[in-house]
Amino acid sequence: MQKGKSFELLRLLDSVELTEFGGFLKKYYSSHNRLRQVFRFIKAYHPSYDSPDLEKSHVIKKVFKKKPVKTKSLLNIYSKLAEALEEFLTWKEINQKSFTRDYLLLQAFKKRNADELFRQSVKGAKKNLEKSKDESGIDIAYLYKKTALHYLNYFHADSDRFLITEGGKEMQSLKNSLDKLTQITNLKYECESYNRKNIFNEPAPKTESIENAGLTNEFVLFEKLFANTLRLIKNGKKIDFKKTVKLLREAMDTVHKTELSIILNYLTNFAIRSINKGDLMYREYFELLVMGFEKQILIADGFISSSEFQNAVNLASFLGKYEWLNNFVAKCNKSLKAESKENVLKLSEAQIFFEKKKFDNVLTVLIGVRFENIYLLLRGRSLILRSYVSKNESPVLILPYCRSFKEQLKRNKSLNQNIKTGYLNFLATVIKMQSNRDKKDLLAFLNKFELLQFKSWLIEIINKRER
Repeated sequence: MQKGKSFELLRLLDSVELTEFGGFLKKYYSSHNRLRQVFRFIKAYHPSYDSPDLEKSHVIKKVFKKKPVKTKSLLNIYSKLAEALEEFLTWKEINQKSFTRDYLLLQAFKKRNADELFRQSVKGAKKNLEKSKDESGIDIAYLYKKTALHYLNYFHADSDRFLITEGGKEMQSLKNSLDKLTQITNLKYECESYNRKNIFNEPAPKTESIENAGLTNEFVLFEKLFANTLRLIKNGKKIDFKKTVKLLREAMDTVHKTELSIILNYLTNFAIRSINKGDLMYREYFELLVMGFEKQILIADGFISSSEFQNAVNLASFLGKYEWLNNFVAKCNKSLKAESKENVLKLSEAQIFFEKKKFDNVLTVLIGVRFENIYLLLRGRSLILRSYVSKNESPVLILPYCRSFKEQLKRNKSLNQNIKTGYLNFLATVIKMQSNRDKKDLLAFLNKFELLQFKSWLIEIINKRER
């Protein structure tokens, strides 16, 4: 796979955009013949750009047959191509009817002291912003944009007439927007601070709790959603989980999907922690994922994260929801990012085989697969090891696998320490199981760990033993 900024940017484009970019180069880079020649050659390898034909020497030979250029010249062309791609992506944003376009136009009118055009355009920008809110819902970005427009309008350089006639009203609107933005932003990030404390054991936030912040009208549900989520994260009570789920359902049509996705993530984190503690909230967790996918909350900008995809596959196969799972994989695999798609689908296939107790199939699918992403690697290696244990393979096979897995974990410097500890404790338990078959001793051994991956599965395996 070819690396470099120009290729990374090209991979962002779909087939339609690739054609549009060709037209963009023809119009705005008409004098850059070499650049356009290189683009015409390499676009045939879209979207992966992983052919040996893209080696620099080959590109030079094919594109510049009559007058070959030096490698340095080709690198300069790639650099210019990256610059053109960035301009193209910016151009697409500006040419859409968006807040970015409206705001840039207002800045241009302000710099040129075009007062009347500014006043007309700021009213249009406000209307457009409200329309976008009605279409997609409220989020922090909406509040920020609203505040920015009020600020720009009130502090316009030459606005004497405006300040006399409408200044008081606009100043009050600016203050209200700032208050709402401050209240909900503080509440939102206090949620995230406590969430990081729970997951990463970071120090508790030193912010003043603003759970009782009062808002009005359309923002009441938005505020309640984050206030209840904060209580859930801080107190860890199931009653707050149920209340937050109820509010999440109510907020579907009024709150932006980006905010709903954040809340859904907190709810699934709570369900996972509860499961790890023995409160088996599998069905509640599954219902959250179903809602997230049906309402398109978990698909952002056309993409789904590999972890969310895997969580859905793992849970659905564990619960035996194969009809839903087949529809999900068929529909949502198209939303996986290209660089991880193949490995994610292999892991998903292996996970389904595992839950169906077809352990030889798991090994057939996964043995030899190279996982670039550390989290996919952890899932893959764990599935292989759990399949070995489920098949009652000999310690001669299991112990070396555990040792190599353990060394790989210890060498990794980027993995979160809590996750690493949970996997190391999982490996320690599997190793212990190879030399000790006493149920009581093994259960006591694993229960001493605060962090332990696959705890429920380990308990199930141990309890199946004869003594």
